[in-house]
Amino acid sequence: ESSRVNLTGEQAYPFQFENVKALRAWRALAHAVAEYDEWGALYDQDVLRTNAVPVVAAVYVNDVFVDFGLSMRTLNEVINPSSVKMLISNAYTHGAVRDASDEIISGLVALLRSNQSAPPLEAL
Repeated sequence: ESSRVNLTGEQAYPFQFENVKALRAWRALAHAVAEYDEWGALYDQDVLRTNAVPVVAAVYVNDVFVDFGLSMRTLNEVINPSSVKMLISNAYTHGAVRDASDEIISGLVALLRSNQSAPPLEAL
């Protein structure tokens, strides 16, 4: 069994710019962006590890687009965990901000204003 997480729900593939009429006008640009290989680093991990700005994040245990384990690893390896408070839920998934915006935003704001490090899973 592979431990690799293959996410495809929010990606565009070259064939889509051939097969989807609405995307055909963007075909050349999409191919140029995909072939460009001189991108700089998206994030500076050393800077993120020293971040002191408070951060809150909603993390969904059963999210089909964002692997929970990868979210936890990112928290612990890439960013400064002491600057982050996470709202962890198994009651919502990827579209929660759209589907339950009042609950999610209220929970994040309350977490930001609190002295708690993280709410329990049943918080939402």
